[in-house]
Amino acid sequence: MTIKEICERFRICGDYTACTQINNGIINKSYLVTYRCDGQERKYLVQRINRAVFRRPDKIMQNVVGVTEFIRAKMLAQGIDPERRVLKYAETADRKNYVLDSEGNYWRLYNFIDDSVVYDEATDAEIIEQVGKAFGEFQNYLSDYDAGSLYVSIPNFHNTRRRYDLFYEAVMVDAEDRAGKVKREIDLCRSHETLATKLSIMAENKEIPLHVTHNDTKSNNVIFDREEKKALAVIDLDTVMPGLVAYDFGDAARFICSDAPEDELDLSKVKFNLEKFRALTKGFVGALKGRLTPIETDTLALGVYTMTVELAVRFLTDYLNGDTYFSTNYPGHNLDRAKCQLALADSVYGKLDAMREIVREYAK
Repeated sequence: MTIKEICERFRICGDYTACTQINNGIINKSYLVTYRCDGQERKYLVQRINRAVFRRPDKIMQNVVGVTEFIRAKMLAQGIDPERRVLKYAETADRKNYVLDSEGNYWRLYNFIDDSVVYDEATDAEIIEQVGKAFGEFQNYLSDYDAGSLYVSIPNFHNTRRRYDLFYEAVMVDAEDRAGKVKREIDLCRSHETLATKLSIMAENKEIPLHVTHNDTKSNNVIFDREEKKALAVIDLDTVMPGLVAYDFGDAARFICSDAPEDELDLSKVKFNLEKFRALTKGFVGALKGRLTPIETDTLALGVYTMTVELAVRFLTDYLNGDTYFSTNYPGHNLDRAKCQLALADSVYGKLDAMREIVREYAK
């Protein structure tokens, strides 16, 4: 099926006029399509859902439509126009939110938010605060959504205990004969295990409540108004699942508050930036004020450390397995990533007390 044929299966107004492929996504294949309706242009995003990553695209669509319509209803009840604030997924004639083509691919179509921008890197304090606020408000809108009703798109995605089990299995099997070359990194991962798996154990013991979590809280998953530089909407909802608030906060801080990229080779440059953390916390915790339980507040800083160690373990596991999961740009790329995240974990660990104080300041 052509993109035009796919679009024609959805119930949208107007005539198809143009299509451009978007190349900045790494999971799903995306296209920007333009329609003309009543003399005006309307733009939509069409995506092919990656079945290698998401085995049940129909269940994924139940998740994303469920949470976006829930948020839309909340906004309307509050007198907020949701048009630019939440994604809207189109339906087909038989009331489905996806099209299944002859090759078994699943396609979806949703509104494109005009005059918007995303930030792959957030360095400005105001932008960072806005990112935090957007993810905090996302939690707010879904605070009474039944997290247990969500399909688990990637089982054990942030189960750090399980990530360690897979890591030790990779060390034992040593499929590519690499373990002997990275004994230092293996030992460093072991040294972080007890504290890094604490949240997983607490979640398993039901000591911390589960919520609807985004699970990919990077700055480029928040759409901003191009002119006002204010956060509009949270996007990329395929990994929405039940989880801990600390996972979303922790991964956002890990990604945004490092002074170096994830694969920095000069480890002396890898530092956790407390000023960036303060801006993110102000936005995120400020938006959730009064909704977090005391134990959730107390474990937010631990979430940053946990997510950093977890990613280091995942990178090193993939390196030991022969680079089968993460795409790499050169031999040893996953090892360099693991070293960088281990260095960042050390920096975070040394600042945990200061981070907890910042969280408490904005949680008051």
